[in-house]
Amino acid sequence: PWGAGNGHIPRNIRLSLALIDLVEPYVQILDAAGREIRDDVVPLSPRHYRSAMKTKVMTVPEGTGNTTIGWTVGGAISVDSTALMVGKWEDLDGTVFDGVSQPTKQQLDDYFASVSHGNDPIVSFSEAQGPGPTRWNERLGYYDPVTTSHTIPTTSASSYREDASLAEAVYRTQIDLSNFVEGDRIAVHAIARVDQSWAGREDNVLGSLRPQTNVVNARTDPDWRQEEVTDEGIHKVVQGRLDWFSIPLTIEVVAPRGPMLETSVRSPNEEWAADFVPLSSHGLLKALLAGAALAAVVSVCVLFRERKDGEDCFNIRRSTGSDTSLSLCDDDDLEYAIS
Repeated sequence: PWGAGNGHIPRNIRLSLALIDLVEPYVQILDAAGREIRDDVVPLSPRHYRSAMKTKVMTVPEGTGNTTIGWTVGGAISVDSTALMVGKWEDLDGTVFDGVSQPTKQQLDDYFASVSHGNDPIVSFSEAQGPGPTRWNERLGYYDPVTTSHTIPTTSASSYREDASLAEAVYRTQIDLSNFVEGDRIAVHAIARVDQSWAGREDNVLGSLRPQTNVVNARTDPDWRQEEVTDEGIHKVVQGRLDWFSIPLTIEVVAPRGPMLETSVRSPNEEWAADFVPLSSHGLLKALLAGAALAAVVSVCVLFRERKDGEDCFNIRRSTGSDTSLSLCDDDDLEYAIS
């Protein structure tokens, strides 16, 4: 443990954490319009039906055009394809897109078969990206926040810094919000399909047997389903699927000159409250007039100060030559002309 390299125990701890992360793929929306969005999962916080409509929310003014969304993919080794799905909450089937559970392939097929595929579809998709890396990938290098530089990892122990952290593979694309109007609530899902190469059969396996583990089939075979009821009566299910959905980002369209800000709350049981209240045009005008009036009063008090004998404090006395002197009052000599 006191050596320069990686010890046996740290290696196995990292291996265990990596395997925990790989148990189930996940997708996370990180930012929108250059603004970072809160974490998806808050420890010990409940998740209810469509609770993302309160816990992952951003407001944009009506008329906003292309908006950049950033997301990342984890719980996998490689990303085969990933994209964004955009649609109004009111147009999405609540039994399929509840913001909590992952929809099955059959649910997705039935839903998209039922919606219109005309010139104005109610759900749109961004252009798919991939293949690409997941959020933990050694090819990305290590990010050092002190030097803000990336170091490509090598086998040498000297290339690792104690304060370094892995950079994330962030996917970005733009979505067009120009057709939405004030009052619309838009659901933005990031979707990813991962590790499809794991489903391949090897020729040296007897009978070309396909993979039999849950960790492989959960992400490559939508027909895979394993169920178990524990002695405590807990029903456990492993349902295979191809596409993995993020917790959606809710975009609320406000008035054309409204603010663009995040209004997420940490728990669905909370209500959002603004940290500040922006001044309206009327309020701003009142503040400017009050400031001007205060400045005028101060100016009058300063300019009309006199000595007790009546002499103006700001009397300028000219002497011979080019030198000019200014007569000022001492504190003991002051009295105001406007009393």
